Amino acid sequence: MKKILAPSIIGLLALSACTTKEVVREVPVTQPTVTTAPYVPPVSSNSEPTYSDYQDYLDHVNSQSLAALTVSDSDLIQYGDNICAALDGGMSFGGLVQYFQDEVGVMSDDTATFVSSIVAAAVVYLCPEYNDAMQSFLGNV
Repeated sequence: MKKILAPSIIGLLALSACTTKEVVREVPVTQPTVTTAPYVPPVSSNSEPTYSDYQDYLDHVNSQSLAALTVSDSDLIQYGDNICAALDGGMSFGGLVQYFQDEVGVMSDDTATFVSSIVAAAVVYLCPEYNDAMQSFLGNV
């Protein structure tokens, strides 16, 4: 029995001598480079109004308000462009209403019709990207 036990012990010692060594490797860790994209302002889905857009705008305003017939086409176009510029600058429709109330004061029915026809026509024909916002505003008034 001693003969069998001796080779077994020698085998165990041999196996224990063959233990695996833990190898530690150092791996450099680099931080990913984070770059931020430059700011690009939103682009309007529509291009600048065309001659036809302005003509449709003038036709609408002139058909909706008798007061518009007393104003030159160039002034009406300037009003429409100013409304779109104000909206482009972040003015709300409530802000437009307040602006006209401050400028005109108490409006007669004709003046109110004139102002509303200019605002509505400007949005529909000259800056239609604000049509949804106008509809939302009108739905809450």
